Amino acid sequence: MNQGKCEKCSDFCDKCSSSTNCQNCQQGYFLSQDGTCNLCDTEKGHFIKEDKCLKCKAGCNLCVDENTCADDIKCDERQRQIFDKTLKKCVQCLWDKQKNKCIEKCTENQLYLKDQMTCSQCFYYKNECLLKCPSKHFANQQNQCVPCHSTCAECKGPNSNQCSQCQSPNLLQDDKTCSRCESRSYFDTQKNTCVKCHYKCQSCNGPNIQDCLTCSESLIYSEKTNQCENLEETQKLLEEKQKFQHSECEDSGLDCDSIFESIQKEKSGAIYKKINDVYRFSFFNEQGDITATYLLPSTFQTLNKFSQYFIENNVLYIFTQGQSVYQTLDFTILESGNQNYYQQISYPKNMKYSCQISNMQVYKQDQFYYTCESGFGFVVYNSSFQNLFKAGQYYSISSLLTEKNFFAFDNNLCYNNQQSKIDFGTKQMVNVDLQNSIFIVNYKLVNFQSSGGKTSIKYSVDLGYNSEEAFMSNVITFGNIKVIFSYDYNQSKVRYFNAQNFSEFKVVKGDQIKIQDYLSIIQYQNIVFIGQNQYIITLINQTQINVKKVNFQYPKSYQLNYANFERFNFKKYQTFEVKQGSNQYITKLNYMYQFCLEGCQTCLNSSQCSVCMEPYYLDYSLKCVLTCPDTYAPDKTSGKCICIGGQIETAQNKCQCQDGYSFLNSICVKCPDNCQVCSSSTVCTVCANPYLLVFNKQCADSCPDTYEKDQNNSTCVCGSNKTETNNTCICNQGYILEGNVCNPCPQNCQICSSTTQCTTCVKDYYLDYKFQCGSECPPTYQKNSNMICSCLGGSKENSQNQCICDSGQVLENGTCVSCSSNCLMCSSSTTCTQCSNNTYLSFDNTCINNCQDTFLADDTNRKCYCPENESVNNDGKCDCSLGFYRVNDKCSPCPQNCGSCDSNGCQKCKQGFYFDYNKDCVSNCPETYHVDQDQQNCVCGTDQQEIDHKCSCPDKQVFENGKCVNCNSNCQQCSSSTTCQKCDPSYVLAYNQICLTECPQTYEKNSDSTCICGQNKQEINQKCSCIKGFFERDNNCLACISSCDVCSNENDCQKCSINSYLNYMNKCESDCPATFIKDDLNLICVCPTNFRLQDDKCVCDTGYSYVSGNCIKCPQNCDSCSSENTCIKCTPNYFLDFNNTCNTDCPTTYIKNSNTFQCQCGQGQTENTDKHICECNKGFFPNEQGQCQQCIQNCQVCQNGTECLKCEDKFFLDTKNNCVSKCPQTFQEDLQNMICVCPNNSTLNSDICTCEQDFEMQLDNTCKLKCSSFCESCSVAGECDVCQGGYYMNFDFTCINKCPETYIENQQTRTCDCDQLAELINVSEYEKKCVCPANQLYQEGNKCLSCISNCQKCSNGNTCDKCIEGFYLHNDGKCGNCDTKNGYFIKDEQKCGKCKYQCPECSDEVTCNVDLICNFDEKYDPIKKECIKCIYDLDNKKCVDKCTDQQFYQPDQMRCSQCFYLNDQCVISCPVRYFVGDKNICIKCHDSCLKCKGKQENECTECENPLQLQKNNQCLRCPEKEFLNLQNNKCEKCDQSCKFCTGKTINDCSLCEDNLKPSLLYKGRCIDDIQIEDEIDYKKKTIYSECQGNEDECKQQYETSKMLSTIAFFLNLGSLLLLGACLIFCPVINSICWYYIQIQQILGNHVYFEKANIYYMNVGFLRNHQIYNVFNLISFNSLQKDQDLLLEINKFSFLFKLQNLYNHFLQNFFYQLVSFSLLLCLILIFFLLRNKYTLAYKVNNYINLNMLIRYFMIAVNCFVVYTLFVIKNGVALEQGNIAIISIVFLIYILLQIFSIFILKSRSIFPIASTVRVLQYGIDQNKTNQFLFWQIFEVRKIVCILIQILYINGKGNGFIILSIFAVFTIYLVVSTPFKYRICQVSAIFTEFTVMLLLILFELMTNRQQYSIDTSTAQSIAISYIALSLILSFYYIGLAIHYIIKYLKELRQKSKQNLGTNLQDQSQSQAQISSIEMNNIQKSLIKVSWKQMEHQTQQKNL
Repeated sequence: MNQGKCEKCSDFCDKCSSSTNCQNCQQGYFLSQDGTCNLCDTEKGHFIKEDKCLKCKAGCNLCVDENTCADDIKCDERQRQIFDKTLKKCVQCLWDKQKNKCIEKCTENQLYLKDQMTCSQCFYYKNECLLKCPSKHFANQQNQCVPCHSTCAECKGPNSNQCSQCQSPNLLQDDKTCSRCESRSYFDTQKNTCVKCHYKCQSCNGPNIQDCLTCSESLIYSEKTNQCENLEETQKLLEEKQKFQHSECEDSGLDCDSIFESIQKEKSGAIYKKINDVYRFSFFNEQGDITATYLLPSTFQTLNKFSQYFIENNVLYIFTQGQSVYQTLDFTILESGNQNYYQQISYPKNMKYSCQISNMQVYKQDQFYYTCESGFGFVVYNSSFQNLFKAGQYYSISSLLTEKNFFAFDNNLCYNNQQSKIDFGTKQMVNVDLQNSIFIVNYKLVNFQSSGGKTSIKYSVDLGYNSEEAFMSNVITFGNIKVIFSYDYNQSKVRYFNAQNFSEFKVVKGDQIKIQDYLSIIQYQNIVFIGQNQYIITLINQTQINVKKVNFQYPKSYQLNYANFERFNFKKYQTFEVKQGSNQYITKLNYMYQFCLEGCQTCLNSSQCSVCMEPYYLDYSLKCVLTCPDTYAPDKTSGKCICIGGQIETAQNKCQCQDGYSFLNSICVKCPDNCQVCSSSTVCTVCANPYLLVFNKQCADSCPDTYEKDQNNSTCVCGSNKTETNNTCICNQGYILEGNVCNPCPQNCQICSSTTQCTTCVKDYYLDYKFQCGSECPPTYQKNSNMICSCLGGSKENSQNQCICDSGQVLENGTCVSCSSNCLMCSSSTTCTQCSNNTYLSFDNTCINNCQDTFLADDTNRKCYCPENESVNNDGKCDCSLGFYRVNDKCSPCPQNCGSCDSNGCQKCKQGFYFDYNKDCVSNCPETYHVDQDQQNCVCGTDQQEIDHKCSCPDKQVFENGKCVNCNSNCQQCSSSTTCQKCDPSYVLAYNQICLTECPQTYEKNSDSTCICGQNKQEINQKCSCIKGFFERDNNCLACISSCDVCSNENDCQKCSINSYLNYMNKCESDCPATFIKDDLNLICVCPTNFRLQDDKCVCDTGYSYVSGNCIKCPQNCDSCSSENTCIKCTPNYFLDFNNTCNTDCPTTYIKNSNTFQCQCGQGQTENTDKHICECNKGFFPNEQGQCQQCIQNCQVCQNGTECLKCEDKFFLDTKNNCVSKCPQTFQEDLQNMICVCPNNSTLNSDICTCEQDFEMQLDNTCKLKCSSFCESCSVAGECDVCQGGYYMNFDFTCINKCPETYIENQQTRTCDCDQLAELINVSEYEKKCVCPANQLYQEGNKCLSCISNCQKCSNGNTCDKCIEGFYLHNDGKCGNCDTKNGYFIKDEQKCGKCKYQCPECSDEVTCNVDLICNFDEKYDPIKKECIKCIYDLDNKKCVDKCTDQQFYQPDQMRCSQCFYLNDQCVISCPVRYFVGDKNICIKCHDSCLKCKGKQENECTECENPLQLQKNNQCLRCPEKEFLNLQNNKCEKCDQSCKFCTGKTINDCSLCEDNLKPSLLYKGRCIDDIQIEDEIDYKKKTIYSECQGNEDECKQQYETSKMLSTIAFFLNLGSLLLLGACLIFCPVINSICWYYIQIQQILGNHVYFEKANIYYMNVGFLRNHQIYNVFNLISFNSLQKDQDLLLEINKFSFLFKLQNLYNHFLQNFFYQLVSFSLLLCLILIFFLLRNKYTLAYKVNNYINLNMLIRYFMIAVNCFVVYTLFVIKNGVALEQGNIAIISIVFLIYILLQIFSIFILKSRSIFPIASTVRVLQYGIDQNKTNQFLFWQIFEVRKIVCILIQILYINGKGNGFIILSIFAVFTIYLVVSTPFKYRICQVSAIFTEFTVMLLLILFELMTNRQQYSIDTSTAQSIAISYIALSLILSFYYIGLAIHYIIKYLKELRQKSKQNLGTNLQDQSQSQAQISSIEMNNIQKSLIKVSWKQMEHQTQQKNL
């Protein structure tokens, strides 16, 4: 107010005293000191206080008040705090649980937990982000939830041995697998093992008798004692108690409870239903798994809460109180398919009392049945149900209560083993908790008290008047306080009470439990489940509790409709429920709801925890423990068992340091380099592979010298017979180092130079000339003081290793002494061996002038000798030798065997010979004579007389022991005193050579009075028996039947002859009857195994069937079968199912046929053989009773009688689910799905399809967009898709009647197109033209035409302006090679000119360079027009016609060189031991020199081994293994490889050790045989590879090529591995990977070319391509000439090596055939399993064709190559080659034909979608695109044919080049690859390979193209470089996409769950609309897009 007027306050002021003085500001503004209102910028030096904006202290931009700056406030991030600039204080931050720090927001891979303000790692399950993986899943490395193995309930991986919790009934074992404990055992979780149950238990959950779950045989389970009791004893007790009347039970005080136990639940099954559902009955086992489910008939739907049921003999009995009948369901009849399985039976009338049926009820408990009737009594009978109604004991009862452990009748109450009177009336009484004496009586909660035999109410709570649904919870124990709750129907809420005094608790915090109905409550301890809600009850104090609702969404389930069903049919605390939507499973509550384990605060599931309570710690198995497992440490901060000190957790749940670290002093300490385990940072104990532990406890890549690897290849040790000294391994004494091995010295040797030569012997042994040690020296040698055998006393060692003296001397006693007079040589001083001239050696070894009498003189040998047959006698004269006698002065020989004789004959026999009666000397006396050793005569014995030169005894005597003795009695003639030969008359000679009066029994008397066996008999064991084939009858031997060896009569044989067999009729036949087999051992016919004899035939034993000649054992319960697993006919009462097995029950949906004992489908059903179930026939559906009813008309599949799901053929399903033959107006017919659908761009309104805006309905029921003029159809305004007839679509999508210039009118698509080779160029903003690129093309009108061959740029089609690189322009305007070796030269600007004067090589037209092109030892031949070899003068360095007279001509090398004269002969050089003197004469060196410069001994230049050259140029000798060091003039040790040497290095050997040889490459080096072979191989390869340099240059080339080959090997191997990874993880380049591998196979075939030898190509670099053949076996290339090197072409072969390519095709193709066979087996296995397992079905769909196609992609190269070599070498018909080739070839051809067929017909045949390998990365729009792999396969086969059949031919490379060129054109034109990178890579590869083919052609046919060796080597290097570039490219490509894949994997995030559904719907509709339009549009616009795309590519 100013002067009575109202003025406006200043801006943002709410109340002011003047226009400039504000008092209160508007909200959000603050009063400043100048009285105005402004915003308070709290981040720029201001703060708010009491609605005022004040300044912070100086220098503070953000403050809390005038004194406190925000920068001074430090929030503790460890407490998850961060400073809030708005609140200006530390507040709880958003916490990243992975990184343990505050963040602003969660990442896309994290889950935001609002109540905890945390971001946790997402675990993806079905593309949803979860806090943890659901049960039966685990998180992989990508945090995807992957299913566990089927046996695991929880796991850490997909395998069966990675379980952490098992599914019931399996248990977790030590190896982390799940298996069930054996019978009568349980799994003890504390001991982690199976423990035996109590002996009375069949199954249990603990070791005590109270822990029994089921009982052993003859025992029953007592609900009262919870124990297993003897059935007979319990039955007897009940029978005794039945004798008492009701009054007796009342008066006697008996335990009524033990007699009248309440009803036991039916343990084997349950009746249940869901609301508004039908009743079902399910059998289930102890683990809660359903075994069978049945839908009950509609008559059963009258069940109510007064119904009870039980099962007896597979019959279900149901009793409902108040009904006059009870109902039965016979499952046996039901399963057999008969209809009378359901019955209603009236109660029997023979009851003792007339019962009121309306009050009748029947119960069952254990083995007993009960019936009651109000007012009369209660019957207990220990028998079957039918016996229940017979006469029995009755008791009067006023009320029967339906719970366990208590019983009330009249006013009596029996419970807790007490009986008392009830002093109150009861209408309804239900027990809740016997232990606490709590009941529900008359709708009240009651606590009883008993005293004086009376029972009265102690406490009670009213739960609501007349509420039949009154209930109470189980007791919840909190220490000493017990809590119960119940629902009060008066107050309509849940109330909580103290179970001891019924005092009520107050709920002070939390939620109110909402009760749906008393049936929906499930309680587990203090956790209550109602529907899908969970409540947790906790005790605060003695009067207050807390109830917390947990918002978890649990699975819905079937509820048990009535309380008694729940109480009587399910186990306490293990309530079973049936999952919704299923009739096959029952689950336990602890599987549905998550209960935490002991010590767990927050749990993941019933077996895993996430947060533990103190003092527990979370271990690796997600369980809470007080003590952490071994190697783990407790972390109080996180409450977990963790790995500390840098340790990591292994897959075996152990903490350990990473490799290269060791856990020392609670921390991981880094080990030394390359060490895996160490004891300190400097001492390693175990090295990382492949490093080795050396002596200083460090790791090295190889062992030091003298060390070797141990058996584990982990440590360097001193080998056998070595000792470590000063970090060096030296051989033990008595051993010598050879190589790196200490071998034993010779025997008794202490130090040796080799294994055969000793240098120092052990004590008491001496070294001989053989370098061996002996205790004595060899003859002539003597022991010296150095323990060496040497020559002493003036003797010298000769070449025969003997110590000899000078001539005329002999060695005696170690000294040389003179021989006797005139003696030249002697063996001793007195024994001469050779006399001097003019003297003779006498018989006494002395020298005489003349020989003595009787001696003859030998003038040649200067000896005296005796005449022939004479020798020196004792008188020193010659006389006849022994055995001779003198006759006429000559010595003649004595008679034979005579020792001495004279003219009178023999006087004495030689030793060992005796005079016989003829005086001859014999070695053995004649018969009857014996030897007289003294006289050397043959004489007769005592009492013998000589008659006719025989000695004989008197009659009846025989000569024995030197005298005549008597024969035995009655013997006339004998051979010994006990052996008679002839008996006296009237006696017979028996078998034992004695005389008897008659023959023994079985013998007969012969005519010569001897006892013999009769006819057909033989003597055996001194008895006569019938011979083989005869039998005895009446002492005669009669013949057996034919072929019989042993028989008892003429009809029955007992043993047959060889090759005959005894049959069942005891006859012998050569073959056994049918069904019998031969027993060759016993020669009988027997029945085979599992056969038996029946009716003279072999038939199968019971339980066996005859299959293919054998009796096979049938499956269990099977009478007849076709195989071991396939039954044909079952045993009675067993039924044959679809698995051809016999069981008592049939599978689900099948019924039993009691006539055939087979499982079959019921009426109106058909068996689904794939799923093995009975299904309703088409047009039928199963009703509620499982019967098949007909669908509506023309319906094929339905689920009820009113709605169809799928119509019959030629009928369509309309929107009302009816089947019509034609869809209604405005609808279109979906021929694929046979349904009526609205057309595109329309919506369904009131059963009519209406078009969207801007569209109109056509006569064909399609919605068409309204288009512009001349346009037939369009999808976007202003852009036409199809023009009307006579018009063409222009580049701007308008329709014109004529296309512009440079365009082609496409009559098919009605578009204006560019030529396929032209580019679309923007001429202006409104104009585009088709322009041909200048590269090899020229434009003629609107077409692009190709230039002539090899032309880069042209203006017409006849001549070229510029050639492509590598070709030259000739005078005729054509492009070609410029052959500079054959008359052409290269001009400027890539032009080729012709030389003049027929010059073969020139630099321009007139300058000829002929002399420049021939080698130094060649000359040009103008006639042949080539360089020829000339005679080359090495002295004058020029070609000559012939050598001079002073030159030596070498004809093999055509060389002339200086003559050297040896013995006047011209030689090429002076030989060894000669030097060149004056006039080139060869003069001999000194004898000690090998080579010299003069003939003196001090002019040596090289010595002969073992001499060494000294400083003074003399040759002196050092001991073996030593050389003379010229610096100190001492002998020093040689290298160990040298026997003699000139220095101590390895290259100084002058003579090698015996086991080594001189190197061929390195002078002075000694190597072993293997190294020699390598050097020989190198030499051969050098010659083979045409190396023209010197030895060093060739060696350098060899090493370089070897290095390049190694690089290529690792590049090829790396590319193969990387491409293999890309085949799995990089779908974009999948196709190009397969393409590249097969390209490399084609290049690899070059290794077989003979002329690929240059620069070691086919022995080095080229063979690395063989790695892409994968299964290649060929080791050597035998296609070379016989004299050439056998080339090893494959270093990747293994197991065995083949020496050629054509010996045997099966050998060459062995691995491919093995892999092919395994592949076929794999396909067969998954084909058989496809209907049993989902995974097998998917795998089968993939591998059935895909794997075969992939296999032939890889294997066909080897297959064709091997086949061609077999054919080429003419062995196709040998060794079965043609059979294998034909089979594989047929499969390959059929597969290719089938592939083409299904690709061509892929729209018709769904199987085409399964052939994915032919479609990955390949466009499927055009034939020339989707047949890419078939076209590629043809190209590959053609290339192989040319490579092998035209091998080594000129132009081979160019022919293959042309094929690659054609294929490149195909790639460019058809663009078959989906992805640009694949298209570009393929074209790049094709061009690169074409360059390689050019280089290869020039390299291998270098002679035909006149390319010298040096140039060819350069070409080879270029080939290698280009190949490596190609390998590097694909390695880079693979690495790029693998990295890209890994990045995409990391960046993948969960789809936003909060995406607006409406936006999503609109987006979907928009996408669908655009997608359909674009598809139609793209078919027309494709040419425009392709041209623009190509233009952009070229511009790039």
